[in-house]
Amino acid sequence: MVAEGLDPNGPAWSVVPLNHARSVAVGLPLIADFRRHLRRTAEELPLTGAAYRLEPAVADGDETAALARGCATCRGWCCRRGGSHAFLDARSLARMLAMNPTLDVEDLEARYVAHIGSTHLRGGCLFQGERGCRLPRSLRSDTCNTWLCDDLDAARQRWRAGATDPADHHFVPMPRMAGGAPSIGGH
Repeated sequence: MVAEGLDPNGPAWSVVPLNHARSVAVGLPLIADFRRHLRRTAEELPLTGAAYRLEPAVADGDETAALARGCATCRGWCCRRGGSHAFLDARSLARMLAMNPTLDVEDLEARYVAHIGSTHLRGGCLFQGERGCRLPRSLRSDTCNTWLCDDLDAARQRWRAGATDPADHHFVPMPRMAGGAPSIGGH
């Protein structure tokens, strides 16, 4: 590592994927697709009013902040698959409506549409902007709120094992080979 200019005794670091996508205009067809997806998904909601609750992953403030930094550093490698559905499913919508019982589906749709920017990263989620997700965490899907790429999960495991401190952890974005692998580990 020293030959590559990396100090093995320096700050803790991890490599994360790098999303090279450029910003493009969010077209009306993408917004229309999102609206259709949201309405179709809302039709799957239980008629009994059963509330779904997201149980947050156990994380302290430093860990949560470090994971957010890691996600922002890669520019949404995993968000590339969000398209016009933004990973929203019936469980995520039920959670949102349970947290806001006075909202109906039309109100919820309006809240989501209000967060669509004029651009997004080419080929990615329509909420994916240059500086990360435009949705507040409370509107993001359960998938977006809980899923970690292998690189972030490995860093979190090191933090929890006491090997490194999340508050002092750094992330380095690196392009991936075809297929997204291999992942290069840090120390």
